[in-house]
Amino acid sequence: MKQKDMLTIIVTAIVAIVAAIILSKYLFSSNSSSLNEPVYVVPSISDNFPIPSNKYFNSQSIDPTQIINIAPGNNQNIFNNSGN
Repeated sequence: MKQKDMLTIIVTAIVAIVAAIILSKYLFSSNSSSLNEPVYVVPSISDNFPIPSNKYFNSQSIDPTQIINIAPGNNQNIFNNSGN
C-alpha cells in the first residue's frame, strides 16, 4: 500500500467517526420525557395452593399417578449384550 492510500483511509475513517457521533445525537434521543414508557405489572407467583375440594379429590377418586405396568419385567440385566 502506498502512503497516499493509507492517508486516504485514515481521513475517511475520521470523517465517518465524526459523522456517526453527530448523527447519533439526533437519532437516539436522550430526552427524559420520551423515555417514559408504560409497562404492565405481572402479579407475583406464589407456591401456596389452597386445599382442593373434597367433592373431586377424595379417597374414592381415581389416582392418575399410579404405576402402569406394560409388560412383566423379569430381566434383571437389561443392558447385558450377550443375549442378542
